Amino acid sequence: RRFGELLAATVPYLADDTLVIPAPTASRRIRQRSFDQAVTIARSFASHRKLKVLPRLLQRRNQDDQIGKRRADRIHQMKDSFVVSNPSAIYGKSILLVDDVVTTGATLESAAAVLRKHGAKHVDAITVARSLRQ
Repeated sequence: RRFGELLAATVPYLADDTLVIPAPTASRRIRQRSFDQAVTIARSFASHRKLKVLPRLLQRRNQDDQIGKRRADRIHQMKDSFVVSNPSAIYGKSILLVDDVVTTGATLESAAAVLRKHGAKHVDAITVARSLRQ
């Protein structure tokens, strides 16, 4: 929750109708942690900025783990790996994707592409950290 609060204090202006969408986490990772870190950060961020969060709008088609994979493998794995559960909710909207760590950017790029494909006007992303490994 604190990461969401810190991001909310540092991210510049966002339109009042921006939708906050967490990057989907593999279900195995959620079970290991017993929570979804991207959803927790997104909810905290949205609460502090008084924005609407849609925690289950973007969903994973596959549950493959990306940890330890090379950049090319991550990009290939993430291609076409997301679905939008309710396209009308994002049509013409500005979206803010939230994730915990960006490594290669494959997850965020793939997620942004599917959101734009379903009519999102603009997609930005924020993360708590950037991994130096690729």
